[in-house]
Amino acid sequence: MLVPSRPTNGALSTSNLQSRGRPAPKPADSSGLSILSILAALRRRWAPAILLGCLLAPLLAAAGWFALAPKQSATAFLQVESSDMPLAFKTADQEAGGVIAFKIFKNSQKNLITDTTVLQTALTNLLKPTADGAVVNLPTIREAGTAVQQLQWLRESLKVTFLDDSEVMAVELSSSSVEESKLIVNAVVNAYLEEIVEKEMVNRRKRLAELNRAHEETSETILKERKLITGSVGVVGSADPETLSLAEQTAVQQYGQLQTELNMVKYELLKAKGLLELTNDMKVQATAANAEQLAEAGSKETETEIELGIQISQLEYEQALGKDLEYQELSAEGREVSRKIREMERASFGERMTGPLMQEAKQIRQALADRREVVMDMVKKDLEMRMASGRLKTSDIGVTGTNLVDPQLVAKQQLEVKILEERKSMIEEDLEKVKDTAKALGSENAELEMRRAKIASLNEVLANLQREIEATRIEQNSSRQRVFLRSPAEDVQGSDPKKRLAATAAGGVFGLMLPLLAFVFFDMQRKLIDDPKKLSSDLNVDILGMLPSVKGPAALLESPQSKRGKSQYANLVESVHSIVAMLVKKASVDERQIFMVSSAAPGEGKSTLAQNLWTGLCNANYRCLLVDLDLRRPSIHRYLNVEIGVGASDVLSGNATVEDAIRSIEGNKFFMTAGENRQLNLAALATDPLPKFFDHLRAHFDFIIVDSAPILPIVDSRIIGEHVDGAVLATIRDRSRVPQLIAAIELLKAHDTDILGVVMSGFGTSTYNYTYSQG
Repeated sequence: MLVPSRPTNGALSTSNLQSRGRPAPKPADSSGLSILSILAALRRRWAPAILLGCLLAPLLAAAGWFALAPKQSATAFLQVESSDMPLAFKTADQEAGGVIAFKIFKNSQKNLITDTTVLQTALTNLLKPTADGAVVNLPTIREAGTAVQQLQWLRESLKVTFLDDSEVMAVELSSSSVEESKLIVNAVVNAYLEEIVEKEMVNRRKRLAELNRAHEETSETILKERKLITGSVGVVGSADPETLSLAEQTAVQQYGQLQTELNMVKYELLKAKGLLELTNDMKVQATAANAEQLAEAGSKETETEIELGIQISQLEYEQALGKDLEYQELSAEGREVSRKIREMERASFGERMTGPLMQEAKQIRQALADRREVVMDMVKKDLEMRMASGRLKTSDIGVTGTNLVDPQLVAKQQLEVKILEERKSMIEEDLEKVKDTAKALGSENAELEMRRAKIASLNEVLANLQREIEATRIEQNSSRQRVFLRSPAEDVQGSDPKKRLAATAAGGVFGLMLPLLAFVFFDMQRKLIDDPKKLSSDLNVDILGMLPSVKGPAALLESPQSKRGKSQYANLVESVHSIVAMLVKKASVDERQIFMVSSAAPGEGKSTLAQNLWTGLCNANYRCLLVDLDLRRPSIHRYLNVEIGVGASDVLSGNATVEDAIRSIEGNKFFMTAGENRQLNLAALATDPLPKFFDHLRAHFDFIIVDSAPILPIVDSRIIGEHVDGAVLATIRDRSRVPQLIAAIELLKAHDTDILGVVMSGFGTSTYNYTYSQG
């Protein structure tokens, strides 16, 4: 029979669980680099790292020792001067100060010394018989194979370097024999000096001859051009550029003036011809009309008796108006006023603005009409006076109605046309002459300018050639070459013993440290739990307590006999009591009864923690039940050393009652195993059997400790967490990982499970430095 416990209010609601929730855990820091984390990683991984380092260090030390082993090699040294011959035309490298040019020159020499021609010459000199028919013994070269293979071996074996980026070039070769290396290196160096350096001197002599020939040809060309300029007197009789330019400019100006005058004469001639043609037409018409009138009048009428209504002709009238200054001024003023009126109308000005101008235009038109009448009267009076004086006869007058043609006007127009034609002919003749002169001056000036530019360019080339000739001649007369041999091939001592020992020591240290660094890096990437304070800050959860490293639950531990065992036992008991006190306090405040104990991943001590908490509550005289709901891997029956028998799975499946499943040890320690029917789907039982199961247990026990499955691998703990009053998460120092713990907390919160806190196991006994005295 189950004995009812003290009254309870049942499970907490979802809203209460949410109200007691804490802020979400902070994301795990991806860097995780700090002194404490490095020290923790060293503490965890030092043993395998040292073991692997002890195996790797001798290997790397041996590699360093053999890498600097003495070699059988010979080295010849050549001097490469940094100064270069000046060129006729500076290159971009020389403008940069010569540093780039010298670097290019050094790289060229490195490539030239391993050129195919140089190496082929060296091999030929090495392998050809001496004067007495003997052949030098060179097994290294002969063993290389064919001639092509020998050439390839020599190119790959030669090492050409500049010592410390200086002017000294070292040619080195390593082989099985020092004497053989000396012969080969000396042969290569001699071939290089013969094929490259000495040929360069020959090329320099050829170059000097070519420069002298180019200098002579350029000088002759300049002399010829100067003679041509001096002998050219041209149109103006002088080859002076200023005189030619002034004469050409004057001719061009004269040509422009004549062209303008010609255009004006052509216009006047065209105008005069038009007036003459119009006058002749009017005269013909007037003569015909006059004859008709005379026939009608008969012979009675004499010349003096004919009374004609004589008026000015339209042509003479227009000419008179054109000569009248007052009329022309009025016309110009009228045109200006009309222009202003048109502009104001285009600008959309109103009648108010254009009104005064319209009035002014009207007045000008009236003044023009009045002046026209005055001019007409003046012309008529002049005609009457000429008729009265006998200078104009009616027989010479062509009458068309009231129009009259003056014969003197016709003669005047004819004379004006003739004068204009003669003037036009003269201007055209002068224009052609000026045009030819300007063209000749321009051509001559352009040719002379081209000759002067050519002479200037040739003078510059001549100066550069002269400098180049002097520099080449000095270099040619000097006995010192830019590249010369400093010392032939000599024995090169093996590597420095100190450097060899240093390389060996460095290899050993590196081999010892490399595994340590690799293990530390790998360990830090895993982000294992180490510091309780940092864990609490990262997860935003409480740390309920810490347990020492002890195998098995405290309930099964007998008090050890040794002094060290007694101390460990006392530390474990005090740690469990501290955690139990925290749970009891939380239960009294929030009326909690059912606590689920779980972990993020398997192997983190959740079952051990659940049984320790159960033992602690029972020892504190609470009626407490331990329920094993880890149906996949049950463990309570193994720790208690009992048969698994009827358990929680049988009750939830309906095959047994709660009373059948509850068992006890030592009278007041109640437990319930996982049972034999463990193939259950807890998600399917979450709506009815599981809540009733927990409600039944609440009514008969003060506390229920539920040992559930890990959270991340399976869903069972998440389903159970929806029906308990809080969850306690178990972690183990140096084994549990922060990212997994954060993921587990997030999953529980998603199922409205309240996280009471985290318990960390695996701390040493030094953390617990206070115990009761024994005995």
